[in-house]
Amino acid sequence: KGDSIMSNIPLNSVGFEPNMPVFTRYTGSPPNQSRTVGSKAGRDRSMVLSAGSIRSALSALAHAMHSGVGPTHFITINWQQAGVEDGLAATGRFLKLLKDAARRHGWETAHIWVRENGAVHGDHVHILLHLPAEAHDWFKRHKAGWLRQCGAQRVAGASLTRPVAGAAFVTSPQSMTDPALYSANLHHVAAYILKHCAPSVAKLFGIDSKGTCLVEGKRLSISQNIHRKAQQI
Repeated sequence: KGDSIMSNIPLNSVGFEPNMPVFTRYTGSPPNQSRTVGSKAGRDRSMVLSAGSIRSALSALAHAMHSGVGPTHFITINWQQAGVEDGLAATGRFLKLLKDAARRHGWETAHIWVRENGAVHGDHVHILLHLPAEAHDWFKRHKAGWLRQCGAQRVAGASLTRPVAGAAFVTSPQSMTDPALYSANLHHVAAYILKHCAPSVAKLFGIDSKGTCLVEGKRLSISQNIHRKAQQI
């Protein structure tokens, strides 16, 4: 069922072979998304990701892989568990700290994040992040400090970082250690972070819907270097 999230878009970079499955760009008309106005600082509340949002995320992932900045890290930060009241603001601050520090090294980053809110972890965010191979250990050393600057307390399980298996960490940033493994794992994590959508939308993209999830404020964000304008260059 999940295979329909992919399409055979040829890739000529980052070590992918021609016709390796990549994320499809859905071009249909998105159904209406249930949305109401929330009370917290005038933020909107949404229950699901819209088809338009999912289409944007998948197009950005396809562009990222074509451009050599495919995600290398899958990060989950449980802001509420770490004692942070405003997860939206903390996510923006965390990524700004990371990107500003990476820029000083001349490293390009790219990201897509999706916020969720659940009974177990409360307000949390999933981040697909690109870092060059040489930044892998550097990120591990600095992540805890950036989280502290965002107001996060040191709590077991509040933050988890996994490599997208198959991504390059030791070899050249323009290659993958295992392209097939990388493609399969990126497929899996993309479907996972986009899981809170209406059943009709899930069917369009081959995602297993996990139902509704109330989120206040922005639900999904894409870095400018892989978003719509960048895709037109």
